[in-house]
Amino acid sequence: MLSNVNPAHLNMVSNQIKTWQVNDGAVLKSMTELAREPFVPERYQNLAYADAPILLNDEHEMLPPKNIGRALQALKIKKTDKILEIGTQSGYTTALLAALGGSVYSLEANSKLYEWAAKNLAGAQYKQVNLKLADGLQGWIEQAPFDVIMLHASFPTLPQNLLTQLSMQGRCFIILGHAPAMQAMLWQRQPTTWARSTLFETVTLPFPSAAPTPFQF
Repeated sequence: MLSNVNPAHLNMVSNQIKTWQVNDGAVLKSMTELAREPFVPERYQNLAYADAPILLNDEHEMLPPKNIGRALQALKIKKTDKILEIGTQSGYTTALLAALGGSVYSLEANSKLYEWAAKNLAGAQYKQVNLKLADGLQGWIEQAPFDVIMLHASFPTLPQNLLTQLSMQGRCFIILGHAPAMQAMLWQRQPTTWARSTLFETVTLPFPSAAPTPFQF
């Protein structure tokens, strides 16, 4: 699923991702090599490399490429990392996580998206990707702990049960808040507290499930 020389694809990397403070070589390489068209609905093929979110259905949307790049860079993924993804969606970010990390465990509750993502990822032969049709808010307890957790969509509060599945020094990307003011954040688990930083402001659809349990400091 590698991209041929595609001007729109190259423009996405050069003029969207690089200019938005993404300079991690591994992230740029993975986003340059992975074609985005197979992961975008047919009716939105002309937006595959656009600087815009893409609707997958009424409840799910892909983040703009530059947002994904910033998230991946902030997570500082290593080849030995065990990664949990909440919301497989079409499999695009899943493939990038697999290219950067060790093993990926991805949960998707929507059966149509799950089947589409499974087809996309099987075609690319990502052997280290494990998919499961399940409620993402429950996490993947039997595979915990994880070094990295990547959450798609937005949340009103921190989902405590997911963060407790992080290993010590584990990193989590999450978008918190309510429209029109949401914050994309990085949280890192430490022995007695949580280090957290705001990466950028954005707006995206809420996670299509009941509100998670508020995180207790």
